[in-house]
Amino acid sequence: MYSFGRKIFFVGPTFIAVMVLLFFVFSDPNNDTQEIQKAIQESIMESNTHVEKVVHIEKVENVTLAFYATPKGLAVGRLEQTFRGWELIEGTGYIEFNSGSELPWIWCNMGESAKSLPVYYGIVSNPNIQRVEVDEKHEAEIIATYKDNKIWTLIGQGTSGTEEIQGMTNQGEVIYSRLNYSKSLR
Repeated sequence: MYSFGRKIFFVGPTFIAVMVLLFFVFSDPNNDTQEIQKAIQESIMESNTHVEKVVHIEKVENVTLAFYATPKGLAVGRLEQTFRGWELIEGTGYIEFNSGSELPWIWCNMGESAKSLPVYYGIVSNPNIQRVEVDEKHEAEIIATYKDNKIWTLIGQGTSGTEEIQGMTNQGEVIYSRLNYSKSLR
């Protein structure tokens, strides 16, 4: 005979497991901007740096990246979601918004030690630059605009930080071209 107690014993943990699974499956990192901003602020509080805004969140290959602005410039951090909320695992240096360059950029590896996740990111300061290409074969994505600057990234694609970066018009005219001018991090 099947008793009510056995049903509770089986249904209770199953319900909890399904709810936890649904939480992780349907939680969209783009809906967690405030939590991610708080995690970044708490993680860098010791350095007396202020996060002005999380300008973009990107989830790639089970890695969540947050592009964020500080008073000094643009940086990117890798985050993980835990039961306590979002935690900043690592971050990069920053690109100055007013660097004087038309297309300042950084290359970094935001993957774990066992798996690489190369990331180019930068700022388009020249309004005539409409597209950014890496190594003449990868078109970067313009992901946001902040302080009248376009922010771009190219994630993955097997890059190494030594590729040529080109800023172009929509018609393909090269306005900016630079080989290996990054602040390569890590």
